[in-house]
Amino acid sequence: MPLTRRQAIAAGAAAAGHGLVRLPANAAPLAPAQDMLWYRQPASTWTEALPVGNGRLGAMVFGGTASERIQLNEDTLWSGGHYDPLNPKANPNAVETIRDLIAQRRFAEAEAMANDCLIARPASQMSYQTFGDLFLDMVQADATTSYRRELDLDTAIATTRFDIPTGTITRQVLASPVDQVIAIRLAASRGAALDFAVRFETPQDATVSATDDAIYVKGRNRADQGIPAGLGLAAKITVSIEGGSVRTEGATLAISGAAQATILVALATSHAGDPVATVARQIAAASAQPWSTLRNAHIAEHRRLYRRASLHLGPASPLPTDERIKANVATDEPALAALYFAYARYLLICSSRPGTQPANLQGIWNESTKPPWGSKYDQHQHPDELLAGRSRQSRRMHRTVATHRARTCGQRCEDRPRHLWGKGLGCPPQHRSVARLQSD
Repeated sequence: MPLTRRQAIAAGAAAAGHGLVRLPANAAPLAPAQDMLWYRQPASTWTEALPVGNGRLGAMVFGGTASERIQLNEDTLWSGGHYDPLNPKANPNAVETIRDLIAQRRFAEAEAMANDCLIARPASQMSYQTFGDLFLDMVQADATTSYRRELDLDTAIATTRFDIPTGTITRQVLASPVDQVIAIRLAASRGAALDFAVRFETPQDATVSATDDAIYVKGRNRADQGIPAGLGLAAKITVSIEGGSVRTEGATLAISGAAQATILVALATSHAGDPVATVARQIAAASAQPWSTLRNAHIAEHRRLYRRASLHLGPASPLPTDERIKANVATDEPALAALYFAYARYLLICSSRPGTQPANLQGIWNESTKPPWGSKYDQHQHPDELLAGRSRQSRRMHRTVATHRARTCGQRCEDRPRHLWGKGLGCPPQHRSVARLQSD
């Protein structure tokens, strides 16, 4: 008899458990030797970019040479604003009438009445949004060799490295859960110098300007399905350099002749206060620290969670990750399954932490203003599929995050009739997420 999907997941989790080492929170951490994704070419599409995140901020790093794109998210940036989706025509009598029409096989009338009396207003929910894209346009990176981009799951740092005729360029990107900024470190070695421009683009209703060696973004989110925009947003991007110069060209920062550069990115919405004041405060605090302090604090906090568990299934292939996946079709590589396990834990840690929003349908990463299924919280996911392979500690942490979100969202689902609960009706998706997670 063929296995169901649920049975297959359970069997896989049981088999993987033989190689799983679970550690208490106060145990000496393990040092994973092969928890690395790496590639010989830049990402050509968004799904090939490498994700970093701190639970609130997310970034997708493409690893470009002539132009680097870093797509940005902030977990409270959604379309529209506060609204009540309850259809005023929804009531038990309407449900009974629709049932009677179905029993009489009057399906078209039943469908029309259901659309009129039961579907929420608007029919779809608001969508999770992209904040925008940060671009680093490299002047001297036309002819490159020895290219490598990688994501170290143990440090949560995405690194791009390549040679140009005059030396080596290295970029590191992290999203600090300690300092609440995305930090980017560029370095030139062996005689090379950094010559690049920093610019920011956003599809939100915002203005972008540059002054005093910083880029400022200020505006609002997008209206959606007749629901007016309800969120203010702000970003501040600063550049500090060693050697060389920084100048402002319109809304762009141009860097010339630098040996090293540190870019700090702060993003916020009005969900929890004044976003302009928030990003100014975060940038001021992060700018007061050297790169090494920011980096070390970020790594220590990430490893506090990441090193609680480790799965070893044999030696890893020396091939790049994309080539390993292709080769695994013909030849089994158990270590690739262990890498999937590690990557899943990494994504959960980076997309949801206590005090942030729960991970949505795409975690925390989304490049679109109209993502598939709104990148929102859906009720049709099964707890066993969501939680398979996750440790008890990570499940407990995710429940804490989801409960915090439900308690602070300002919507009281208990005041709505329970017979109206369903997709787009009654209990908002954030609350349904809590119920789903607590059912485990």
